[in-house]
Amino acid sequence: MDDIGKAGAGGDGLPVSPGEDGVPAERDPNDPAEPGDDPRRIRLPAEQAAWDTLLEVGSQVVAKGDLIVLPTDTVYGVGCDPFNPAAVSRVFAAKARGRDVPLPVLVHSSRQALGLVEELTDSAKALIAAFWPGPLTIVLREARDLGWNLGQSEGTVALRMPKQQFALALIRRTGPLAVTSANLSGRPTPATVPEIMDQLDEGVGVYFDAGPATGGEASTIVDLTGPEPRVLRTGAIPPAEIDRVLAEARQVAEPVAEPPPVQPAEQPGETTPEPPPDPPAGGA
Repeated sequence: MDDIGKAGAGGDGLPVSPGEDGVPAERDPNDPAEPGDDPRRIRLPAEQAAWDTLLEVGSQVVAKGDLIVLPTDTVYGVGCDPFNPAAVSRVFAAKARGRDVPLPVLVHSSRQALGLVEELTDSAKALIAAFWPGPLTIVLREARDLGWNLGQSEGTVALRMPKQQFALALIRRTGPLAVTSANLSGRPTPATVPEIMDQLDEGVGVYFDAGPATGGEASTIVDLTGPEPRVLRTGAIPPAEIDRVLAEARQVAEPVAEPPPVQPAEQPGETTPEPPPDPPAGGA
């Protein structure tokens, strides 16, 4: 998640929470770090019915302008309100990362993404339909007058919808989140929250712990701002799959040429009527 230049080429190696669709798995009883060691570390229960209070805690932390560590379907991420300049600066400072690598943004639906971009292109719609939620980041032209500064993005924004139920529920509550990998820039992203806490401490208001990450690949990043789609980073989705979906979308979009009208065949014994004679010169 840390290195690519334009919006989003930087950072979205976002940790797989064990369990189908990102539902937290049972905790490791041998984990020596207990939640009481730091009140900011909150273990996520598997039962979604128990998440409401935790979602409210996360929402309040984001609204306050503090950082949040959360599980996604790739790696653990550290995030904030993308419209809060001080919070965005805290992310860069916490990771010791320059603004030349802009922050990507996580959304909970394509409808939410639509409000953040200049246009949801046909290519974007095809890729979203095929791979969201999931490990695909798309780079598009950002909408005008958003009032955010996510780094040196050159007017673009990298968007992804993670396949992780707690992350989606939180983003639905908070709105879009600027999220990058939860690690110091240039270092591997830790697999566990206690390890993340050793690297990232300053400015983090809460760590949502869904158990050890299982080492899922980072998202594939596709730039859709140029004349042709371009893979900026190969990740969990192979480039061949990206090409296949885009080729199928182009086929559907191409208009089918109408065949010329068929003239009725002349039946035996029929003659083609002669055209009427030209009117006399000077006629009406």
